[in-house]
Amino acid sequence: MAKNRDNHYTDFSNRTSFNGIPCRPGQVLAPVVADEEMTTTLKPYGLIWDNLESWTFPRSAEKVSVAFIPVEEAEKEAAMKDFNYQAHAYLCRFKKTAEDDHLSLEKFAEDAEDEDGEGYDPTGTTKNEDNAFTYMVVDMLVEDLNKQNPLYGQVFRLLFDGYKKGEILKEVDLGKEKSQGYEFIKKVQTEAAKLYDKSYR
Repeated sequence: MAKNRDNHYTDFSNRTSFNGIPCRPGQVLAPVVADEEMTTTLKPYGLIWDNLESWTFPRSAEKVSVAFIPVEEAEKEAAMKDFNYQAHAYLCRFKKTAEDDHLSLEKFAEDAEDEDGEGYDPTGTTKNEDNAFTYMVVDMLVEDLNKQNPLYGQVFRLLFDGYKKGEILKEVDLGKEKSQGYEFIKKVQTEAAKLYDKSYR
């Protein structure tokens, strides 16, 4: 699969471009959703069907056809963000709208900044909550948080799953008093919101 991650970009240098032509110096490979429109665009440039891959995203049984195209290295993170949106739009194409999203993660970011709020409540968010894009971003956030502190990722996952702060303290041994535990959870919310704003919003 992919190699190292740079922020939320993944190194796809072990993949083959859609037409088998190597990247020029200063370019890297980035994924795109190979839907009908994209494959029609790529055909004149020598699309090789065997170079496409089928990806399965969390919480989605449907496979997504993926091609790899060369982009300038400076544009790699923007290209990955665009791919995330493409995948989300593709998987949600039969729902009310493909932009009906930013879902619970937007709510999470807002609540982390709300000193009076009790934190993120996944039961009070939009009806399109359970979709592949959200869980894909959550998985990436957990991975990023684990790099700072493995407990961050564990606590964030529980918050996203709807656990209250008191329940989290029972589930995770933070090695802290109750008040300090609440502060730790608040810090996790804040760090997750910062990462989300920086790399995924």
